[in-house]
Amino acid sequence: MNNTINKTYLLRNLEMLKILSFSKQGKTTAEIHNALEQCFNKDSVPSIRQIQRDLSWLEDNYSNLLESEGKKPKKWKLISNPLTQEMDLNTALAFLLIEKYVKNLLPISSIQYLSPYFKEYKSVLDKTYPIPQKQKIAKWSEKIAMIPRSLQFIPPEINPQIQKTMLLALFENKKVKLLYKGKENHFSTLGFVIRGEMTYFIGLFNDYTDYRQVTLNRIEAVEITNKIFTPPIDFKLKQYIDRGKFQFPAEGEKMIKFKAYFDKKVIKSVRELSLSKDQVISKDKNHYLLQATVQNTEQFLWWVLGFGDKIEVIKPISLRKKITKIVKKMTQTYQ
Repeated sequence: MNNTINKTYLLRNLEMLKILSFSKQGKTTAEIHNALEQCFNKDSVPSIRQIQRDLSWLEDNYSNLLESEGKKPKKWKLISNPLTQEMDLNTALAFLLIEKYVKNLLPISSIQYLSPYFKEYKSVLDKTYPIPQKQKIAKWSEKIAMIPRSLQFIPPEINPQIQKTMLLALFENKKVKLLYKGKENHFSTLGFVIRGEMTYFIGLFNDYTDYRQVTLNRIEAVEITNKIFTPPIDFKLKQYIDRGKFQFPAEGEKMIKFKAYFDKKVIKSVRELSLSKDQVISKDKNHYLLQATVQNTEQFLWWVLGFGDKIEVIKPISLRKKITKIVKKMTQTYQ
């Protein structure tokens, strides 16, 4: 086999190994071919014969990774496969918690990949452990809960095929043709972000240079192209997020010196979760004075307003005036 392995070939082999990692009994070449068609455009999936040659090459060169059964149709399986090893109690409990609390935060494609593990842990608990032990596990899971700090919403419906195409384009640095908010544009995908119940792709529209966010559930249609782009050198997803791009920037300065009085009834919860590294809280008569450098965002404003009459903003003056205006308008509305 040629030592020069292109990116598509590498991605395809990784996907084949991923497909096999979710099968205890192994899969035939035809089954692997069908699974690949679900992951890639059908035109880019090679013939069953080519897949057979790829698998044989992997078996010959990585005999400790992949093996095949001699009977026909030949089945392929991973030698070291988590699903071929019996789960112990700790692993089963871990997947129980993942399904209970993390599942709704994951992309649909990730949930599909994890579904065999969810089935496996339930099977292990049913077959391996006696009834008293299973009852103990059930009671234990009932004693653990995770509560979101903010209002929890039902996630919007997402087309799994659109998500899969967008993720593939992100991996391969290929442009996509998007139908978004009724308009068709080319989009270069640079990042994938899950924020609460919403999922976003960050990238560039057409030939523009300003980074934009595309909400996954609002994408009406997508088609991956063969146009490969080079991601901008100055783009780093973590830096993009750290700059507050998902915090709805407010007008004015990006960073502000925040100063406010808090009522003693709420200061405990405020003290537990710092707004910034330079946050300082001091006692001032019947109130507590908090000082911190924070990002000037609409989300921060909502956080401040959430304390109602248990807070008085002192600085910056611009924020104090904005809150005064909001309170006056609310008063008129409810009179």
